[in-house]
Amino acid sequence: MLRSATSLLHGVSCAPLQFDMTSRPMICTNATQGQGKDTLLVVLYGANMELIQELIEIFANNIVQSHREAGDGIADTMQALTSTASQGLDYARAVLLLLLNVDTIGKRWICTGFPNAKIGSLCGKKAPGFFTALSTEVVPSWQRNEARNVQQLVADARSAYLVA
Repeated sequence: MLRSATSLLHGVSCAPLQFDMTSRPMICTNATQGQGKDTLLVVLYGANMELIQELIEIFANNIVQSHREAGDGIADTMQALTSTASQGLDYARAVLLLLLNVDTIGKRWICTGFPNAKIGSLCGKKAPGFFTALSTEVVPSWQRNEARNVQQLVADARSAYLVA
C-alpha cells in the first residue's frame, strides 16, 4: 500500500509542508547591559564544560547547605551526582538540570545572570514557563521512565526552553 501511494506521488510536485520564510525562536537577551546569551542557552546549547561544572558545584553546595537537617546523606548523594557529570557533556547538562530543578537559590542566580562572564539573565517572561516545565514535565517524565537516557532529558529541556 505504501509503495503504491509513493509511486503515485512520484513525479508530482507537492507544495512544501513549511514555508520558506519561517521565523526562528526568539531568545531574550539583556543587550542593554552588554551581556550576551543567557545562562540556560549557554548550558543547553554551548560546550562550556568548565562553566557547567562550576554551576554544578555551586548548586550542589546550595542544596547541601539548605538541607543540613538531612545530615551526611544529602552530601553523599550530591557527591555521587556531581561525579556523574564527568562522564560527558550531556551527563553534565543532565546533572545541572536535576540540581537546578531542586535549588531555588540556583534558579535566582540563573535569573540574574553572570555579568563578569558576559552571560545575561534568563528573561523574566521565559523563566516561569521553563522552571514550571522542568519541574512538572521534563524531570518527572525522565525519572519515571528508565528507558530514557540523558540525551533525551537534555532534548526535553531544550524544547521546554524554546517554548517557554
